[in-house]
Amino acid sequence: MIFFVAAATGAIFYSQGYRFDLKNLKMLKTGGISIKASPINARVFLNQKLAGTTMPMADYVFVQGLLPKTYEVKVEKDGYAPWSKTLEVEETKVTEAKSVVLFPQSIQFNGKKFGLENIQPLSSEKIVLLHQPSDEAEKVSIYDLNREEEIGIASINALLASNDLTDVEVLDPQNLLFILKNNKSGKTGYYYVNLQSQSLAAQKLDFIGEGSDNFAFASSFGDKIIFWRENEAIFKRLLSSDGISQKFSAEKTAAFSLSEGYFYMLSKEGILSKTDQNKNFPSQRLADQPLEIKNAGDLKISVFAGQVFLKDGTDLYLLDEKERSLKKIFEGVNDLKISPFGDKLLCHLQNELWVYTLKDIDAPYQEKAGTKIFIFRFSQPIQRSDWIDDNYFVFSTDNKIKISEMDIRSNINTYEIAGFESSDIWFSQKNKSLYILSKETLLVSDKLLSR
Repeated sequence: MIFFVAAATGAIFYSQGYRFDLKNLKMLKTGGISIKASPINARVFLNQKLAGTTMPMADYVFVQGLLPKTYEVKVEKDGYAPWSKTLEVEETKVTEAKSVVLFPQSIQFNGKKFGLENIQPLSSEKIVLLHQPSDEAEKVSIYDLNREEEIGIASINALLASNDLTDVEVLDPQNLLFILKNNKSGKTGYYYVNLQSQSLAAQKLDFIGEGSDNFAFASSFGDKIIFWRENEAIFKRLLSSDGISQKFSAEKTAAFSLSEGYFYMLSKEGILSKTDQNKNFPSQRLADQPLEIKNAGDLKISVFAGQVFLKDGTDLYLLDEKERSLKKIFEGVNDLKISPFGDKLLCHLQNELWVYTLKDIDAPYQEKAGTKIFIFRFSQPIQRSDWIDDNYFVFSTDNKIKISEMDIRSNINTYEIAGFESSDIWFSQKNKSLYILSKETLLVSDKLLSR
């Protein structure tokens, strides 16, 4: 009878999620582990025991009834580098790893284009190729990644017989501004090219003065408008032939940015303000205290997920809308990249990589918006970086190309995939391949993601 009562009581506790902890000799509520992994048919192990396999209709493995403690989790598949992590299970909670990606153990790179000086990504499908001076190749061309077709911009290439190309401004994925310097006079010319036009004709913008910068592009009721900073003022003009230049803002401006119809402007005195593109509303001051500008020639305003960032040299500031102030969040920033889902920033410092959350995230684990996540510090400088998906990124350091996750719980899974002297790296979200410019050659990887 006593045995029956004890067994019945144990069954009730078991059905309610309790387990007996032999180590501590007491009943504990259990938790679970859920692993979502790609590609399919990946095997998930808990403490070296097979827990399950991801399937086409279920790309996760869920294990419940686990005592609260740490578990060694490993995900593997033949031909792929394994993923492993130590995860802690708590009572009544499910510990998740929602974004595990396995990468091929051997990744091949093929040379696609040669004799290149630089590349400029336009979108996930096209890049601008800048060739080294040669009699055989056109200097400037557009390369379609999917079709593997290269189309020269004849109008610009013709001008390069008597001009040097000093810069290419990507106004948006379909509109480019080429900045040329005349070999004889030394004067700067500005040439606009619309990539949607069949002729790819270059329109010379004579109305833009010498030394102008900070270009922006917009469309309004079918009209194409270009904005630029000249002599510390902001000008705008329709790109139609009968357009007239107008002063958009006469205030002395150090930098500006145009995002979703709104202008964000930093005055020479360091005052940050906002106005709409058509100036239907009065200018609104965003920060009460002016910013002490340190690098007047290296200022950039960016808007990510509706949040205003200001880069002064290598110092990165974020506008705190509630406190109406610019707060420094990083020093020594070389580059910023927004994640594919637009919820995180990859912050590339001299020797460090950080992730800044723009929104609340739930993958690879839950984290609040505004969190700074330290990933790595290296002895050698980091040259380039880019996102692969929303939780993995690629970077180059010490002539090595590496992939890393952003999940910093216990160990960080990092994979060295190649050894190249790289001047630029870029991942195409369209065809899931990595593009590397190394020693004048554009190298393209195998497909890195299965989804």
